[in-house]
Amino acid sequence: MTSAPEECTCGQEIRDELRAIRREMRHLTEVRDCGYLGDLMTGLRKEYGRVAIGAHLENVQTGLEQHLDQGCARREQCAEVFYRIIRESALKVGDGTVTPDEIAAQKERLQTLREKAPSSACDACFDATLLLLEKQTEIAEGLGLRDEPNRAEIAEIPVEEAVRDFLEPAASVPRLTVLKALADGSLSFSDLSRLTGLRGGNLLFHLSRLEEAGLIVQRRNRGEYHLTGTGYLCLQGIARICTALAPAKKNPFGQDRKI
Repeated sequence: MTSAPEECTCGQEIRDELRAIRREMRHLTEVRDCGYLGDLMTGLRKEYGRVAIGAHLENVQTGLEQHLDQGCARREQCAEVFYRIIRESALKVGDGTVTPDEIAAQKERLQTLREKAPSSACDACFDATLLLLEKQTEIAEGLGLRDEPNRAEIAEIPVEEAVRDFLEPAASVPRLTVLKALADGSLSFSDLSRLTGLRGGNLLFHLSRLEEAGLIVQRRNRGEYHLTGTGYLCLQGIARICTALAPAKKNPFGQDRKI
């Protein structure tokens, strides 16, 4: 089997290096007024990625040795192929150039090989290999890596318009509560008052703000409020942000965790 990179060392030495990098990154994230913070964080991500992927590739070798069928005549051949596929994308994770599509492409390669496998008994080996490959996604997310096209989308964000049209209008506990509630159906002023705990002018202020932004509208005949198409899209966007940030909250840079 192809050997792991020479820079990969074992056990406690790797863990100590990772902890040192995490401590430095935690310190830097607290110094938000430094103009060079972005460059330093990029460098640290690459350093963290190199060490993390080194440990990952060692785990891959161990995992393949443990989980591939010991009695299979093609075991060594398959282990060589599986390791090479995992290593290709792993090195890109380590230097910060990987994209989610590239990791997905490696999974598709494994799936294509699985379809050509000589026996259904091979499924267990492919399942074990896919689990090892999936670890790269977790490492990439922990490093904050994103697909390159998204950076162009970020550059195109109309800042003032975004703040005016939906960020500021939704940036309130009562208003976001109203948006969530109206996603399930129309509600009256009294319903929303009970839901938010606000009365009279206090609630009317928040409803007016949402109406001005075009996120909700009040029906004239019954006086009920309902979510507009724009409001629904705004709510969907917030939900996607919360989902995307969930892994980062569980595995922040500042916490030591196993690779």
